[in-house]
Amino acid sequence: ITTTRQQIDEARPESIDGVRVAGKALVGFSDDVYQQHLSLKKFLNRHLYRHENKLAMTREVQAVIRDLFAIYLKDVQQMPREFSAAAAEQDDVGRARVVADYIAGMTDRYAIAEHERIAD
Repeated sequence: ITTTRQQIDEARPESIDGVRVAGKALVGFSDDVYQQHLSLKKFLNRHLYRHENKLAMTREVQAVIRDLFAIYLKDVQQMPREFSAAAAEQDDVGRARVVADYIAGMTDRYAIAEHERIAD
């Protein structure tokens, strides 16, 4: 907040156009906080986002979604009536959109349970 206030005070923009032509971002971290921010991002990337367990889980979930999409696209009657009726009225692109929308509305647990129910 202190750094942002100093940068705004130095630039003295009188309007949004003054902010746009300031030549630099007026809202930002101090150098110390920015370095801490970078350290945290590196840590999270190494130990969370790119951790092999997380990546393996992501690959499994992607396979579930791919399977569900293919199954529903092939047989729209596998979806609830509201979605199957909407999909049946569409061309290929519209049908794919309805299927994608249905899958997008699923919770993780529901998608996994649906996959177990219809993929076997």
